[in-house]
Amino acid sequence: MSTSISRRKFLGGGEFVEGEAAVAAIAESCFAARGVYCRSCADVCDQRAIRIAPLTGGRAQVKIDADLCSACGECAEICPASAISTPRAASASAKEGRYV
Repeated sequence: MSTSISRRKFLGGGEFVEGEAAVAAIAESCFAARGVYCRSCADVCDQRAIRIAPLTGGRAQVKIDADLCSACGECAEICPASAISTPRAASASAKEGRYV
């Protein structure tokens, strides 16, 4: 009897709650979106799931590829603006009594 496991569950190491985002999410406080040069999240992402596309006016659009994102939380940990949340980072913060 073989058991099938999704790539996301295998790499993420946990179960995701139905209706909960299974990838990282970017908030409006993102430095790149506000016109400040920052690539911290894209540089740390081993999955290469984060793309930063330049926009006019010095701003940038940060995009996360849901097919590549494993929701590992590395990007959330390194973000200087605390603008990234992942299911794993949120559950860890809740266990520690912090809120993301």
